[in-house]
Amino acid sequence: MKKSIKLFFILNIIIFFSIKCDLINRLLNPTSPKKLNTVRAAVKLSNQNIPFLKNKNQTKFGEKPSIQYSGVVKFKYSWELSNNDILSIDLFVAETNELANNYLTDKRQHCSIPMDIYVPQDNPAVVGDISYGNGRQFIRDNILIEIRTDTSLIDIAMQIDSLILKSSIAVSAYFMKPKIIKYDIIQNPVQYQSVTRLIIEVIDPMAGKLFYDWRFTPGSQNWGGIEIDSSGNYYYYAETNEPIEQLTLYAINDSGFYSFKTIYIEVES
Repeated sequence: MKKSIKLFFILNIIIFFSIKCDLINRLLNPTSPKKLNTVRAAVKLSNQNIPFLKNKNQTKFGEKPSIQYSGVVKFKYSWELSNNDILSIDLFVAETNELANNYLTDKRQHCSIPMDIYVPQDNPAVVGDISYGNGRQFIRDNILIEIRTDTSLIDIAMQIDSLILKSSIAVSAYFMKPKIIKYDIIQNPVQYQSVTRLIIEVIDPMAGKLFYDWRFTPGSQNWGGIEIDSSGNYYYYAETNEPIEQLTLYAINDSGFYSFKTIYIEVES
């Protein structure tokens, strides 16, 4: 435990000095194309920090982030603006600005409607580093925002961008990712249809909330899964058609970054 606490403080010291070096570099070389990247943490969207949404009924709170196919992390928010109008906001966190742009480009290219016609690029950007559809989609550094509503949205977009600009920053996603210190199972091999406790120790350098997601052996038939008890311990329920289960843990923090690790569990009939 003492080792984990020590590592936590070391990681935070590294983050502090990486941000400090980045800021110094920007001050000394404001136009340099080689200046360090800015990676931002996700921001919480609510009635309290978006003036436009004051007194509106918030129905989704971004409480369960999910990892998308390209590796970006998605947070979902929504509000009821009126009886006939729902505001939906998706916030995506990528590890770099390039990945955020690639993800949005891919989404636009594979959309069922011609996005270049219905949601064209704003030139110049009305919000963020690049924007589309008068701020309906925009990217600020590594964060992508998508807004869906029938209401005029430029004020909403600008208020969200203002929040993003105040979020925590680092020069690399590495400094914001959770660190999986230990991930194992207390017994291996395990019996078919048995329940066995998993050993999990994760440190979040952002000191936020952690979420766990799981992936099982690709292509296998799995009737088991992961269980959790009242004390927060996780268990693997072994019911699979594979003799060896490939069990991957994804640790996601509420800043929108994640790490993963895989263990291999032998399942005996």
